[in-house]
Amino acid sequence: MRRQKRRGIAERGISTVGDALAWAEEQLRRIDGARCRQEAEVFLAGLLALPRIELYLNRQAPLCLSRQRRLRRWVALRRRHVPLQYLMGEAVFYGLTLKTARGVFLPRPETEVLVERLIGLLKRLHPGGPLRILELCAGSGNIAIALTKELSYCKIYISDISRKAVALARKNARAHGVAECIRFFCGDLYQALPAGVEPFDLIVANPPYVTRAEMKGLPPEVRDYEPAAALCGGADGLSVARRIVRGSRKFLRVDGYLAMELGESQRERMTAIIRQTAQFDRPEFFADLNGKERFFVCRRAYG
Repeated sequence: MRRQKRRGIAERGISTVGDALAWAEEQLRRIDGARCRQEAEVFLAGLLALPRIELYLNRQAPLCLSRQRRLRRWVALRRRHVPLQYLMGEAVFYGLTLKTARGVFLPRPETEVLVERLIGLLKRLHPGGPLRILELCAGSGNIAIALTKELSYCKIYISDISRKAVALARKNARAHGVAECIRFFCGDLYQALPAGVEPFDLIVANPPYVTRAEMKGLPPEVRDYEPAAALCGGADGLSVARRIVRGSRKFLRVDGYLAMELGESQRERMTAIIRQTAQFDRPEFFADLNGKERFFVCRRAYG
């Protein structure tokens, strides 16, 4: 009885939706003042299966004890810097809600810029198909799924070294009705592909590009919870990207395109890597949502 009474006192402050929103926002302000209200809304919307805007129409609605406890648990984990997307089990990318899983790299809104550019390019060059795409370092499958939703005539192969990532990508593709357009392979870059696979019109990748030295300085949400293998690109951050460029000769057709995301300070070194292959036109770099040049597209001009 005493334990129940203490528990009731501890949880009385968040017995309504409005109180819970205010409490969660205050708790989350300690780790991210700019996003604390948004994250509090995400937690409550997830608990109640409501659109965020409707939370404010239900401020006086009671919050049962089991939901209060779950909210407190989520907030406690978030204050330990567990990423919000892992706690909620989903992330939104290019307007698509995708499942997430610990141990699989999280989709980033910045990568939507690359997807948008590629959709425009491919619609112009291949307005009605056929179109063959290879995505390397595919993670949760966010790029492949977004491209397939917009370019229904494309056929995509995806590869990731993580079995867990490949399984999650397949699950997400099924949820969005595009699994029949995508083939899934687990392995190290091109080595995962079947023998004799035909060349592709586009190879796209968001490879690991953080240097070893930079890993220590990453935000704890990233450094402590996301898979290091999906983040660290070796001493200069370009060990995986270098292999992708050099290996593309066998898998990218002439007049096909190579596209990648990279670190904001890697433009010159990436240009040198591409030039050394003597296969590509000069790469076109473009900026992310923060104005930093983090993507490139280049055409294979020579055999």
